[in-house]
Amino acid sequence: MTRRPSRKPGRRDLHAHDRSRSSRLPESVETLTIERIAAGGDGVARANGMAVFVPRTAPGDVAQVAYVSHARHGRGRVLQLLNASSARVEPQCRHYEHDRCGGCQLQHLDVATQRAARQAIVQETLRRIGKREVPLPPLDSGEAWGYRSRLTLTLKRKGQSWIGGLHPHDDPTRIFALETCHIAHPLLVAVWENVRVLLRRIELSLPRAGGAVPASLRLSLRLESEADGGTGDGVQLVLEGGTEWPGESAWVEAAQRADH
Repeated sequence: MTRRPSRKPGRRDLHAHDRSRSSRLPESVETLTIERIAAGGDGVARANGMAVFVPRTAPGDVAQVAYVSHARHGRGRVLQLLNASSARVEPQCRHYEHDRCGGCQLQHLDVATQRAARQAIVQETLRRIGKREVPLPPLDSGEAWGYRSRLTLTLKRKGQSWIGGLHPHDDPTRIFALETCHIAHPLLVAVWENVRVLLRRIELSLPRAGGAVPASLRLSLRLESEADGGTGDGVQLVLEGGTEWPGESAWVEAAQRADH
């Protein structure tokens, strides 16, 4: 187990703060055209010269958007999609729309548009932070699915058992039960399937802190690399949130069964 120190708020934390404030501020409604994809995956439109960030939109979308104005930008939500972009596709993962999964933000875009968006985000970051115009070579992104080498989930008590999953992109206080993840490496998904079975076994103990089981834990599954001293085909399993773990061996065995 690993305990991490407190950290400074990141981009996701600030967006969550924006959403919390947005629930208390008046909304404006306008018809907007999405121009590009920003870092984090939100579409960006302009309203009276102000950048408005709208989740789950595609470049070229024309939508009726309700948005809240903050100091230098706005955050919006789609009320009605009036003209869908040609870059839109049906998301492959059921969690993406059914649970509004916040684990990834680009599944509603075709692969070419996703790659172009990532390249533009890198260029914009270099321009904004590095003050440099750097032409990028063609993007070598490998597989379109099953490429992510880390899967980080929140485990939360539900009655006498536990659920594990991710947060909806628009509600960081809620967790939905994750069944699978199409962008995670298949080995991570296989390990997670075995861990899900363990979560339903109420007799299996989880990490404790001060003698009590915490209300939630953080689970990280990461592909083991040769740089870690491994063979490159294993999975590292880390649970955070406790100081002692009587049932550790059962979890390790579950991960090992999925490894082979």
